[in-house]
Amino acid sequence: MATALPDRICRLGKKSAVPPYKYFYPRRDIERLLTRQTIKTSLAETQNLTDNELDLHQYAKAIRNTSLAIFATLVLSGHQKYILGFLSRCLEDKALPFSEESLHFLPELPRRNFVYDQWGFCPIVLQRGDIHRQFHNESILPFIQEEQCGRGGFGKVYKVKVDGSCQCLSSGEEDLIIARKELADFDDADAERGILNMLQTLKHPNIVEFLGSYSVRSTHSLLFPFVPMDLKAFLETMPDVDACVVYSGMSGIADALSKIHQFTIKPDPELSISKIGFHHDLSPANILVLENKVFLMTDFGLSQMKSNDENSKTLLRGGHDDYLGPEAFDYATARNGVVGRALDVWSFACILAEMATFLGGRSVSEFQQSRKRELLVQNIPTVEYKFHSDGFVHPAVHQWLDNLAANDEDENLRAMVALCRDMFQPNPDMRMTADAAATRMASIAFKSRIAEITRLFKSLGYNTAENRFLDFQIYVLLEATRFVAWSRGFWTWYGEDRKETSAIDRDLVKLQDILERHSQSPSIPSRWLALEDMQGCVDSIWGRLSGDQENEVHKMWVGEVCEVDDMSVLNMLRLRGGTFKGDRYRPVGIKAAMKYMSKLVSLPVGGSSHDKVVVGSRRMEAEWVSLAEPNVEFIIAGRNRNEYGLAENNSRTMGILTQYVGSNKPMVMVEWKLYDTRWASEVGDELLRQMDNLVNLLDPDRTPRDGVALHRVLNCCGYFHDPKNCRFGFLYPLVGPTAIIQSEPRVSVHLFSLNDVLRLCGNEGPNPKRPDLGDIFLLAKDLASCLGSVHQAGWLHHNISSHQVLVFSPSVWELHENVRSAVLAGFNDSRPEASSITLGPRDDYLHYQHPKYRNHARFETSFDYFALGMVLLELGLWMPISDLRSMASPEYREPEDFRKCLLRSYVPQLGESMGAIYRDAVAFCLDTEAQLLSMGLGVPGLPGYDRAVQEMFDSRVVRPLQQCLV
Repeated sequence: MATALPDRICRLGKKSAVPPYKYFYPRRDIERLLTRQTIKTSLAETQNLTDNELDLHQYAKAIRNTSLAIFATLVLSGHQKYILGFLSRCLEDKALPFSEESLHFLPELPRRNFVYDQWGFCPIVLQRGDIHRQFHNESILPFIQEEQCGRGGFGKVYKVKVDGSCQCLSSGEEDLIIARKELADFDDADAERGILNMLQTLKHPNIVEFLGSYSVRSTHSLLFPFVPMDLKAFLETMPDVDACVVYSGMSGIADALSKIHQFTIKPDPELSISKIGFHHDLSPANILVLENKVFLMTDFGLSQMKSNDENSKTLLRGGHDDYLGPEAFDYATARNGVVGRALDVWSFACILAEMATFLGGRSVSEFQQSRKRELLVQNIPTVEYKFHSDGFVHPAVHQWLDNLAANDEDENLRAMVALCRDMFQPNPDMRMTADAAATRMASIAFKSRIAEITRLFKSLGYNTAENRFLDFQIYVLLEATRFVAWSRGFWTWYGEDRKETSAIDRDLVKLQDILERHSQSPSIPSRWLALEDMQGCVDSIWGRLSGDQENEVHKMWVGEVCEVDDMSVLNMLRLRGGTFKGDRYRPVGIKAAMKYMSKLVSLPVGGSSHDKVVVGSRRMEAEWVSLAEPNVEFIIAGRNRNEYGLAENNSRTMGILTQYVGSNKPMVMVEWKLYDTRWASEVGDELLRQMDNLVNLLDPDRTPRDGVALHRVLNCCGYFHDPKNCRFGFLYPLVGPTAIIQSEPRVSVHLFSLNDVLRLCGNEGPNPKRPDLGDIFLLAKDLASCLGSVHQAGWLHHNISSHQVLVFSPSVWELHENVRSAVLAGFNDSRPEASSITLGPRDDYLHYQHPKYRNHARFETSFDYFALGMVLLELGLWMPISDLRSMASPEYREPEDFRKCLLRSYVPQLGESMGAIYRDAVAFCLDTEAQLLSMGLGVPGLPGYDRAVQEMFDSRVVRPLQQCLV
């Protein structure tokens, strides 16, 4: 076996592809071949140790543990019998290589053979992050393949295959492909190595990884991961990639450049290093493109790092001419110019312009040809394709960028083109900084990533006819709107914060990957796993928000769901609302139910739609309700209600519901809804169905409500028909666990409007006691919150006034104590849009209508805010609007003039009595349109206008009023 062993070792050899082109023997293969038993057999045959088993065992163990390479070297030349000389002198593998002098104990031939062969058994093992190594000329590099793949003015680049067992550059033991940059000049190599070592401390994902360096036989090599494609080749091949990948890649390069320009590291708490850096050779050829389309900045041969107290300008040593700025070359003297960090910004702008060309579907080569110039430099004919001409931006560049921006619908591409224009500043001292460019590029990349994820969510099919009824698509819709709400909030708070947008990008990439994988293979078993992954990713990005921010985003989420206009989808959300697990989706399910029912109510009577069918009639018999006598004049302190100026209001009355499930006959308020007498003979199933839907909208058991709407809006339990008076009566129980009165009152309860209370508890009223200021604040902020909540579901009130704010009290003398529990009524006349069965308002409500609406304009969301503002003004001044109107001079007779009079003369008075927050909230309500237009939030009727109005109402009225406390 010993005679065959040299041959077996020889067959393990691999020839190095670089000088000295010798064979090396991977340690891993030697260990597999030379087992302890193999060693023992060889020793037994050569050392006559067959009779000494113990020595044989100990020698084999020592060789295997410490001297395997030495033993293999000796075996290869057939001199393994000399191994005991090494063992007795404690010469181990770690001492390799040996000089001839150190092996004096060996005969001359074995000594020479060993010195020559030993290099093959101690090949260089490449270590990640190792210091610069100076290798012996006889050292064997474990490069089993090598081919030149690039060449520059400062050296050559090779593609190298490294034997897997001789590298610790990657986690596995497989053969590894790397790039080797070879430089002949040690100073150049050492300077670039120093730059690379410093940049590695940044651990930046868009700076090429530096694997190490070495020198051997007067050449100097820098090692990097091998990336077969650079951005130049990328642009030439024009691969099919998502735009967001390109934006993200260029954002990464911009951020890397910014970090180089302002280089700062803090290796430990006691050491901080700051430098001024630059690249000075930035071009598509020096940006690598990984398989996953991550872009890497590379080739730092012209880069420098200077102390902060030095000027960053230096004489340019080279670079890619087409991408250099006007300051790089003096045509008069034909010499390179003195340049600084601004040169990199110009180069980056050139690259961005080409990337914009790629994204716009145009030819980069055509763009290059448009910049072609033929000129004489020092009487030498020259052709160049630079982005500047005669010290200014090349006219062809201006024209090209204009065409790109004009012919593309991608707002992110237009933004990137605008960034290019701003960076193309011929004067380097006035040029944008890399940090500013990186911030803008990060915003573009973030918005593009958001747009792509939103598109992927939409592509999953929740909005297609065949899928919209599947539970999975409904959940996807909810996660999609949840994501969109997060993105809107996150952009508002952090859109210009590069650190935050970069930190969140990993989660966004993960979510995008999940959506892409599911859209490519949407199998039924994988749906719910994909949904769990989606939920986890969205949870992760929500988790980066503070508590207050999360609350705001939650409101936005509800708003996103309420933007859904498809009745079928809304109905699914409504039906699933009660089955959603936990509290994750329940709030939006409630709002979807409100939106669905409010749209249902607004459908025209007589139209045809399967969505209008609501199972179960809510109609009651008129005989079941015992009504109080209408228009009963009650005497207060010797005077009747007319003498106090109380308005007649026949729209409501009190009563008792005599037929009711339960032992008690509850007290009810009856709210009348009139219909045109022309309908008197045509009241049929369609109109009754509309009444059913309206009851269901006002019944929280059918249409759940949340927030303050739970206790500031009365619950409706049914309706009855009064054909004699062409009206329907809607019934609102006043007693019960969810009603305004929790248990049966011991005395009768009377119904008052807030307008009544303002008069009865005013200076001229019988009860001059006003409510506590805290009670007024509570009512004001709850009215605002309630209105915001129903508006979010597309439910407009239409008739807000102090006549529609109801107070229930045993008597006039306790009125001031019951204002805090007032409710907002009149919802049986409310609708999301114009309703075919709602009549115009009564004359005494006209003061609360917006002047535009009184002039026959279409009702808008902001008109409800105007009416609420009038009520809040009444509460703050404790005076009915009609009194203010009667006191106004004739010049304010027109509604618009009176509105301006209120803003100018009365609203400011609120500051003293109610505080600045309350005053400003009222001012916003009375002047909503002007304030929105001044902020550029759009025009009524355009997409997104109502939502913008609602969000502004929330930020300027609802949330500020929450701060009004006593």
